Amino acid sequence: MTLKQRIYSLLLEDQKYRDNDKELVWRIWDDLGYVKTSEGYGCEGMITEEGFFEAPAPKTIYRCRRSLQRTDSLTGEVKLIQPSPKVKKNRVKLSNEHGQSYQEGKLEFDPVKQVMVEV
Repeated sequence: MTLKQRIYSLLLEDQKYRDNDKELVWRIWDDLGYVKTSEGYGCEGMITEEGFFEAPAPKTIYRCRRSLQRTDSLTGEVKLIQPSPKVKKNRVKLSNEHGQSYQEGKLEFDPVKQVMVEV
């Protein structure tokens, strides 16, 4: 299974992976065997330095999730892997604050506010 297929599968599985990139990254790393349990230290899960450098970069996982959600939004009528409305609204707000556009597929430029807004 490719990384993209694994991410898509997790996005279908649970809303928390659609809304929280940290949850998604940790689950991917755990599924790939990079998260270790250490009984002696009382840690539920940890990643070694070697595992950290071998594991897919968080940025790669974020980008793949964004790409999959953008494609899901632009194709078909049933949106299976979209973030919750609250998270989507927050992502639009953050992207506007950073001078970027949230590419959800249904944004327009508001010339009065000089920002991208949801339609």
